[in-house]
Amino acid sequence: MAKVKCPKCGNRNVAEYLWGMSAFTEQLEEELEAGHVVLGGCMITESDPKYHCNNCKKDFGGPPIKMNKDGSLFDYAIETRKISFYVGGFFGGYINTCFEKGESDCHYEVKPGLAIDEYNFENNRTGKQELSIEEWNKLINKIYNKIFLLSWKKKYNNSDILDGEQWGLEIQLTGKRQLNYYGSNAYPVYWRELINIFRPYAKNAGITLRTNGNKMMI
Repeated sequence: MAKVKCPKCGNRNVAEYLWGMSAFTEQLEEELEAGHVVLGGCMITESDPKYHCNNCKKDFGGPPIKMNKDGSLFDYAIETRKISFYVGGFFGGYINTCFEKGESDCHYEVKPGLAIDEYNFENNRTGKQELSIEEWNKLINKIYNKIFLLSWKKKYNNSDILDGEQWGLEIQLTGKRQLNYYGSNAYPVYWRELINIFRPYAKNAGITLRTNGNKMMI
């Protein structure tokens, strides 16, 4: 069984796709019957899914690639230029982390929504920090291939709670394309993993990235 959870329902009863011409062995038959493997067929494309949820039937985990109307391929990993993530609330302010890839370099910046010390605001932010291409690529890989961002809903909302905590993940792509995800007191399946991606950068800025989401996961 694949050691991942479905980004839609959170269930870990997930099968891994087996693409191409497969030899039917006794072991393969057992894995098929157990729901550990699912056959994908012989027609292989650039964006085939890697996993199938046996619970909600969601396919996910393929390369972050989609086909444009003209038949060309759009690779989100390559075309990502800026990643912005914020989390917080009206009364406590928002922590913002922003990563950007330029023509020749990458950098990131962390800002608290409200200064910890209003008389010493500059000491409570990182300013722009260099980010190596290797670190940028690791960040991109985690977002698209480890937390399966392209399989998330666009909005997560719990209307039973007023104020509380809000968060947003905004990704700017080439050609003015964007990916926008938002939540208000409700969180995606991979929320903890998302927070863990940004937590080290906040820590480097002297900021503890706290969230109510770890107690309110849905």
